[in-house]
Amino acid sequence: MKKYSILALVVVFVFSMVLMSVGCKEEAAPAEEVAVEEEAPAEEVEEAVEEEVPVEGELTVYHWWTAGGEKEAIDALFAAFLEEYPDVEIVENPVAGGGGDVMRAQIKTMIMAGEPPDTFQITYGTGMIR
Repeated sequence: MKKYSILALVVVFVFSMVLMSVGCKEEAAPAEEVAVEEEAPAEEVEEAVEEEVPVEGELTVYHWWTAGGEKEAIDALFAAFLEEYPDVEIVENPVAGGGGDVMRAQIKTMIMAGEPPDTFQITYGTGMIR
């Protein structure tokens, strides 16, 4: 029975790959029709690099790293940020509990009210859905 299950899975896999390859075929444009962007002159690039936009104000950060090594890590992260952007004030909003579950509930409420924080900690892309 196990051999048939594995064989069935292989057949389904191969069949799905064939369907995907058939549905994804696009004709590539001939080489002479491909637009090539011209590079900017070196002077323009240097001018753009020299123009620094000042960064200042408040940065609100929600996170759940509130104890032990996690707290040390977030403090080190903030310190490194402030070295680069000393005119920014970090408004830290640590929310303890539940490995982020408590904070996610707060963030969802803020987003639904149209008042999201500047930034917040999240574990993975679908973390706010659950």
